[in-house]
Order: sequence, then structure tokens, then C-alpha cells
Amino acid sequence: MTSRSQDPQPDPGIPDLTAKVSALSRDAAAQATITSVLCQLQAAVGAEHGGALMLGPGNRIESAEGSDAVVAHADALQAHLGEGPDLTLLEGGKSLLVSDTHSETRWPRWAEAVAELGLRSLVSVKLATRDHVLGSVNLYSSRPDAFGDDDREVAEDLARRAAVTVSASITARDLPAALDSRILVGQAQGIVMERFDLSNDEAFAVLLRHSQSTDTKLRTVAEQVVQEYSVPAESA
Repeated sequence: MTSRSQDPQPDPGIPDLTAKVSALSRDAAAQATITSVLCQLQAAVGAEHGGALMLGPGNRIESAEGSDAVVAHADALQAHLGEGPDLTLLEGGKSLLVSDTHSETRWPRWAEAVAELGLRSLVSVKLATRDHVLGSVNLYSSRPDAFGDDDREVAEDLARRAAVTVSASITARDLPAALDSRILVGQAQGIVMERFDLSNDEAFAVLLRHSQSTDTKLRTVAEQVVQEYSVPAESA
């Protein structure tokens, strides 16, 4: 009598791999949106090069996208030197024009370095929705005085409309992680409620207090509670 073959068992690593692939796909979609916006802005004002600086929490520069290595280097110099059009835009305003980097005095170190890269003029526009600053876009030319006020107005208008699309793509990328965090914190609250006979609000206060006292992210504290099923006694 032949034995029946056993049904194949699911690979426990597949769900984790699927989640990673999904996250990479969302990152790629957000990056593709930013690249598309950058190309549209370049074409609209006739820029030879373009770069985008995107911001993370606390208005820190989180990522950059450039049409080529020269632009990527020029934009990265702003963070390195602590000066440049993007950093100025974060303090206010919608756009900036640089007629000639050889004679630019607002950011002398950055302008000198960028001029040596062969980038002579640019228009920089803020990428922002009504509620959030997402980043900024720099459109470069190898010629001085390549852009005027008309180009700046066109870039401002396109950037304002494009910001909505970029914001939506970033939200789609980050939403699953945010939902995962809420679920994780909720699970940790349930464990603390059961162990210490606390209300929902009291349990959350315990997690938050431990997060603050140990300078640890709330999600990390919740993850530790769920994984180890333990809370430091002094936190309760």
C-alpha cells in the first residue's frame, strides 16, 4: 500500500518575506512619484539638472533624489556645510533664484563648491502641502542667468500641485508601519492591564512613562512587552 504524500507545509518565512517585498514596493512607488515630479519641473523651466531633498521628522533631511551624481553631490553639500537654498526655504518663503553661483553671497561656501561642479544658476522651490513641508526641488543650469521670475512662478505652481501627489505616495508608504505600531501598542496595553489590573488609560500611561524614563520609542517598549511579556516593576 502506497503512503499518501503529506500536504506541503507553509514556509514560516514567507509572510515575513511578503511583508518586506510589499514595503519595498511602497518605497519604490513613493520614489517613482518624486522622480516623476522632478522630471516634470525640469522640463517646465528647461533645467539641465534637477534634485529633490525630502524631509523626515523634525525637518531633518531624510533622502535625496537627483538627475545625476553632480546634482546629488550639490544638494548633499547643503547638509554637510549647513547652508544653501533649501535650508533657507525651510525658514520661510516659497522659492529662491540664484542668478550666478560665482557671485552668490547668501551661501558663499555652498555657492563656491557648486560653481566648481559646473552648476551656475538655479531656481529652488519648496514642496509643501497646506499642512506639511515635504522637501524642496532644485533646478539647475550650467549657464548663468538661465532662470527668471516667470520660471520661478511656473515652478512654484507645479510644485504646489505636485506636493499633493507626493504627500499621498509618502502616506501610502508609511501607513502600514503606523498601523502596525498602533496594533503593537494596543497589544502591550492589554498585557499591562491584565498583569497589573489597570484601566486602558492607566496601562498606556505606564508604557509612556517607561518610554520617557528610558528614552526609548513607545513602539520599542510595546514590542518588548509583547515579546517578553514583562514590564519593569518600577514602571507600574
